[in-house]
Amino acid sequence: MSVIVKIPIPYKGLIRGERVLPLKGKSIRELIKNLEEGSPGVEETVFNEGGNLKRYIKIFVNRREIAFLDGLKTILKDGDKVVIILAVGGG
Repeated sequence: MSVIVKIPIPYKGLIRGERVLPLKGKSIRELIKNLEEGSPGVEETVFNEGGNLKRYIKIFVNRREIAFLDGLKTILKDGDKVVIILAVGGG
């Protein structure tokens, strides 16, 4: 099983300059763990000390935010498209 992961430009250094990666994982948490194995520092970037997503990190599966699915436990299927974004605001 493989899913496509898109990473925002500010984080492309963490993943060797790639922006789109084919990865494996049964859930979002497992997918991030697998991403960490090939690119150390990813977990530190997306997770807070409690092991939850940092508040400014948003993850979407097939255009649906995981906060409205099953969070980090969201199950992935072959061919799913996962997008990890950095939510920023200004004022």
